[in-house]
Amino acid sequence: MNIKASGKTDQKTVKAMFHAGMGKLSLIGFLLSGLMIGFFIYESVRGGSGPYSAFWLVIALPLLALTVFVHFFIPKLAYDRLGNYRDCRYDYEFRDELFTIRSSLEGEDAVGSRSYDSVARVIETSEYFFIYQTANNALAVDKSTIEGGTAEDIRAKLAPGLGKSYVLRK
Repeated sequence: MNIKASGKTDQKTVKAMFHAGMGKLSLIGFLLSGLMIGFFIYESVRGGSGPYSAFWLVIALPLLALTVFVHFFIPKLAYDRLGNYRDCRYDYEFRDELFTIRSSLEGEDAVGSRSYDSVARVIETSEYFFIYQTANNALAVDKSTIEGGTAEDIRAKLAPGLGKSYVLRK
């Protein structure tokens, strides 16, 4: 059974790919920063102005700034660095032994195929499959474009042999 789907390298997809790869690190950064700032405020209201309350603020503010930068600005920078590949459309066909990729960029089509064994990692979210060919190079498959099968059918083709390298994030 051949399953068709597509994906784009638009800003929304790049942002989703970046956040899926980070997992819960942004959430942890925001929570830790909030707890530290909350502790500082609690100590200030309570009248304590010891060295520990200032220490928490000195740690919390840079952590919060770094978390905001990584969560909001790095995906935008990654999208901008795509250059000519911004908003490029990719069409996928998942076959029994391999999958094909057709890209169209500035009127030029390119076609390639990959075996499922060549996939290094997959991160699946509620909207996408991010198929990593290397540690930093991923293909995005938009689940809403799947024809001739289901997301479960694609998962069944990608998951065998990946073990813990197949990550399901909802």
